[in-house]
Parts: sequence; C-alpha cells; structure tokens
Amino acid sequence: MASSPPSSAPFSSSEEATTSSNDGSAVQSLKYSRRASLRSVVGRPDGGRGLAGKRAVVGGWVKSSNTVKAKLAGPVSPARMPATETTTGLTCTEVLMARVPLIRSFARLIGGAADVDRASSVSFKLATGTALMRINDGSCVADLQIVVDSSLCPLKQVTAIGACVLVEGKIELVEGRSQQHVVELRVDKVLHVGTVDIDKYPPSNVELPPPELVKDYPQLATRTTAMASVARVRSEMLHAAHAFFQTNGFFHVNTPIIIATTVAGDRSKMFRVMRLESKSDNRAITPEVVRASIKAKTKQIEALNRSESNKEALEAAKLDLQRANELARQLEQQGNADFSDDFF
Repeated sequence: MASSPPSSAPFSSSEEATTSSNDGSAVQSLKYSRRASLRSVVGRPDGGRGLAGKRAVVGGWVKSSNTVKAKLAGPVSPARMPATETTTGLTCTEVLMARVPLIRSFARLIGGAADVDRASSVSFKLATGTALMRINDGSCVADLQIVVDSSLCPLKQVTAIGACVLVEGKIELVEGRSQQHVVELRVDKVLHVGTVDIDKYPPSNVELPPPELVKDYPQLATRTTAMASVARVRSEMLHAAHAFFQTNGFFHVNTPIIIATTVAGDRSKMFRVMRLESKSDNRAITPEVVRASIKAKTKQIEALNRSESNKEALEAAKLDLQRANELARQLEQQGNADFSDDFF
C-alpha cells in the first residue's frame, strides 16, 4: 500500500562499511561490529593483494586447521634483548629457575636470592607451535588463511573445527607458499574465541556434508558451502525487493498467519483453521440419506439370503452396508463436534 512519499535515497543496510580512504586500498570495516567482512578482503578482484601491509579485524568459524609444531628455543639472542639483560654464563640450575617459578621460590627460601634475580632477568622464547587456519564468515565462498602463534592463546581452542574466532592482525602476501591463497592474516591479537567440542560438532566435512546431516542440524546448514551460497542469493533478493518498495513509498506490514499445529506435541490432536459451516448448507450426503441407504441395503441383504440365488450380489451388498455404516459414524462425529470455542 502506497501511503508515504517516495524516499530520495535508496535503502541502506544498518551496518555500513567505512573506509579510511577512497582509493580502494583500505580495509573496509563494518560500522557497528568494527570488523572487516571476508568479502571485502579475499572477495576482491585481486584476491586481497592490494591490501597487503594493512591491518584488519576479521572473524568467522574455523573450517580447517594445521598446526606446525616447533621445538623449545633457548634464550633470546642479545640482539633482541635489552642491554641490561644477559644470557651468557648460566648454569643448569639458573636455567631451571628462569623457567620454573616453583624452583625460584624454593631457591629464595634456601638463600640464593642473587642467583634467582640473575636467572629471572633472562628472557626465553616459548615457540611451541603455529596454527594455519582457514576461516569463513559466510559473506563469500573464498576462505581467509590466518596464522596464529601459540603465545597468543592455546592452539587447541582456536584450531577446533567449528570454533568461532575474532582476531586482529596484518595482511601479508603468501606468494610462493600457497596456491590457494593470495594473502593471509598474521594474527597478533586474539579478541574472542568461541570454543567447540570437536567430538560433538556434527559437520566434520563442511565442504559436502550428507543431506541427512543438514536436515538434523538446520542451524548449521549455512556453514556449508552450498547452503551459504543459497542464503547469500536470498539475502540479496530480499534486500533488493525491500529497497524497491521502500524507495517507491510502500510500507511493509506483517499480517497474521494461522497455520495447523499440534496441541502440546500430541499429533492425535490437531489445531486447524476450518470454515464454519452454516445450517443452510445444502449437502448431498446427510445422516438421513445414509440411514435410508442402510435400511435399503439391509432389506436387499435379507431378500438375497432368502433366495440364495446369487452369492456374489450378496457379498457386494454386505460390503456396501459396511461402508454405509462407516460413513454414518463419521457424519455423526462431525455433527457432535463443538466449534464454539474454536472461533473468535
């Protein structure tokens, strides 16, 4: 219904994209969530190559992961340490005190405070592993590869398939190392992790899960490639339809829709919307007509029993009588139904 003047500006989403420059080389951050959709990063024509060196906040669910383990490194080289720290001339005991806080406490009680202070001033690089993960937020088909170091958070939490992450980092090129990805995000800050139990997470194969899996877990259907593509098409079509009517002076009104439903989960009791029948309805089949047919069939059966001439006609008459009795019971039940409480 057109009852408002046409709008001069097209309908826009509530979460607009904001950029720091208009040259297309800046990361587009959404207005309210302050994060960049993967569509604005890897969905670009250049695959995100023009964003190399830029910082971004991205989020999504983990589709696959690979952990590269590293051995425990020794003391950090003097070039990376302040001038007041030293890593030379340490004994095995001092190394243990630098690594294990409990040993440092015992050493202080014994009286080796000087050794404890010397060992505590040594910095060690804890490089236990690095995780390479593919994440997706549903905005495009392409995934983004992110690199997370174990020093930022426990890798077991972020590498679980289905876990949700919100991370911040720097976009870097991956030329020569990967044929599937043009850029990757080198994470330096983990903002949020939505953990998941990998043993209970249903879609282990998120690329092509069986149809029964999507049917049993419809809330996870949009995490599959096919259903996510369908959802994006429907979203664009719905937005275009609303934008057209909004700019042409139409209002969208949600009308109430009453559908059939079960009563308290009992399928034997069904709530249905029906037409209230009037007494003036002229129906061809009425209880009186059926009762008259039953009387006629009963007399016909009695006559056939006396004559005993045609057994096939007798069986057919008995079958007709049985059907007439069943129809009479159904009409009786409909006539006794009380619809006074079902309509308002």
